[in-house]
Amino acid sequence: MTEADWRAQRDDAVPEDVERLLATVPEWFGRPESNAEYIDDARRMETWTVRDEHGRVVGVTLVTHHFPQTSEIHFTVVDRSVHGEGVGNAMIEAITEDVRARGAQLLEVKTLGPSKDDPNYARTRHFYEKMGFLPLEETDLWGADTPCLIMVKPVGHHAQGGQGGDWRLMPTPHRLPPWPSTDPEFGAIRLRRVELRDAVMARDLSTDPYVPLTGTLPGHASREEAESWVRRQQGRHAEGRGFSFTIARRSDDEAVGHCGLWLKDLADGRASAGYAIAPSSRHRGYAAEALVALTNFAWTIPGLSRVELFIEPGNSGSLRTADRAGYVRERVLVEHQEIGGTRRDMVLYAASRPPSESVE
Repeated sequence: MTEADWRAQRDDAVPEDVERLLATVPEWFGRPESNAEYIDDARRMETWTVRDEHGRVVGVTLVTHHFPQTSEIHFTVVDRSVHGEGVGNAMIEAITEDVRARGAQLLEVKTLGPSKDDPNYARTRHFYEKMGFLPLEETDLWGADTPCLIMVKPVGHHAQGGQGGDWRLMPTPHRLPPWPSTDPEFGAIRLRRVELRDAVMARDLSTDPYVPLTGTLPGHASREEAESWVRRQQGRHAEGRGFSFTIARRSDDEAVGHCGLWLKDLADGRASAGYAIAPSSRHRGYAAEALVALTNFAWTIPGLSRVELFIEPGNSGSLRTADRAGYVRERVLVEHQEIGGTRRDMVLYAASRPPSESVE
């Protein structure tokens, strides 16, 4: 694969892959006790991976988020067989976009300092410098014999960077608010980030013949198609489109559906919402609870005063969901939207920010 082909993504924990990759680069990771800690960290930390065309993991990065303003690359390893092919670049670029979308201003990484003569870690420092990291301080955090270099990369929207750390102040563009620090909840439902394991739910959702007509999830999706859909949803916030949530049960965190708050009209104070429950999880009130949770979250967004739903007149289930969630039916929009090659009428429902919620 070429450098342009590599794609980094949020993934489930892959400790076995970390152990395998560590074994390919002993000149960087030659201490068994440290490797055991990395493998244990991989069981619990936020994980980003790059996979080859066969689905095999060839790169892993673990990330921690210390404060809303700062995140850290805790650990990165790339299979020796693909060194120099852009796997590391893909992970750092994807993570940079993700933490920027969260509202962070700095991304940190620690590596072996230059006072310790090691040609392999000299390459590591050069890589991070190329990716826009700046050396901040060398400390004895890891002991006198293992100098720790702290490097930081400005990632806020006020900074634009090129390779080599060429940072310039830029005008602040219109951007989405950061990802919520606490998952929105209501009733039995939690709205959380979309994860790769949610491909199982996506395949269930794809068996509904209406779903492929209104989005990018193919009908009766294969595992690969469902995982691709998941990856697209994971990118919606960084793309500036809005918030794409998995609807999960609070009791066991299992995915039961998907919903989104789409913010292309945020500058005008408007958003639109969509929701879908997988067929195997319907008729339990999840859709209405998810819509309430999504709407309550919407009122935390500065400047947003109205959330709209567009529902086909014959979709009685979605009409009831809108009613139960407190939305007001306003009017029918004639031939408002093309679905399945046909212009269709849509019922416009809307919710307005409660008077008690201020608009900043």
